[in-house]
Amino acid sequence: MTTLDLLAQATQAAQADADTIQAATAVMLAQRDQIAELDALTAAQVVTLAERDAVIRDQAATISAQAARIAELEAIIGPPPPPPAPTMLIGASVQRRGAESWAQALDRFEDLIGVEVQAVRRFISGRPPANPATHSALADVLDGKRTALRLIAVSFTAGTVDEIVTFLRGLPVIDKLRYAVAIRHEPDKELRVSGPDFQAMCDDLITAVDIVGRDDVDPMFVLMSWLERDGNPTTSSLDYMPRTNLNRWIMGLDPYFGKDENTYDSQAGSTIALWRGLGGRRIALTEWGVKSTGQTAADQITGIHADAEEDGCEFALYFDSAEGTNAGAGWYLDMRGPEAVAAFAAAITT
Repeated sequence: MTTLDLLAQATQAAQADADTIQAATAVMLAQRDQIAELDALTAAQVVTLAERDAVIRDQAATISAQAARIAELEAIIGPPPPPPAPTMLIGASVQRRGAESWAQALDRFEDLIGVEVQAVRRFISGRPPANPATHSALADVLDGKRTALRLIAVSFTAGTVDEIVTFLRGLPVIDKLRYAVAIRHEPDKELRVSGPDFQAMCDDLITAVDIVGRDDVDPMFVLMSWLERDGNPTTSSLDYMPRTNLNRWIMGLDPYFGKDENTYDSQAGSTIALWRGLGGRRIALTEWGVKSTGQTAADQITGIHADAEEDGCEFALYFDSAEGTNAGAGWYLDMRGPEAVAAFAAAITT
């Protein structure tokens, strides 16, 4: 083999090696590109995982904040209220005439309307008695003999938690009878009690109710509704409304209908709207009366009962009393005329 042949052979071998190196280099470059792509994907996945973790942390923080807010609202609103009665209870706050006893006064009123009332209201001047069943203002409605009675609304002027607890424990358990208990009746009357002072009284009352733990006792506060009705610019009934356990409190209102054109909404609607805007739901008419006579009074009584029941009032108590006397007539139902008496009785029996 000549030198030229050897040189050609070496050249071919070198070319083959060069081709092999070039091919290997191309493979390595392709692998490098693939590795770069994988690195980019891995980096993107790391970012995505980090973002996901951040989102999860944010969601956990939001859920925690929502849970805290729910707990806060539950503390304010309280447990759900008991289911409403199928119909509004109708009764009276009957004041005594002359030397009448409380029992005689209620008997007189029931004789007038020809049917037993479903609810009554009684007032205790001063502190709650240790033995309510023997108290003169309560004994006749706590003996279990008035079988139609479904609710007693009772209020006292003041009392410590211990005094209220003793009073509540002394209320007899009577089948189908409930109690609505209030402290400091009408604190907004002439603004004689400040809002914060009254709210502190309400705190004591519901604390006592919780200590006793009876299903047949509801806490109640009673306002006049005059601040909104008369457009008083200096304060609001909101100042007197409790701020906790709103589902448990019954707001009792004492509106009066001194003019023929007065309606449930005109005399009580604005105060009820404030209570419901705050989160409260339970309402009642703890005192009310009309000054009209004859068929006008009858129509007014029928309309007030209908509107109150439609609005969810749990009970409505007519204030059969001489207080607020107008030419000696007061708010006595018998002085409104036979049409009014019949309308009131019909609301109970129909």
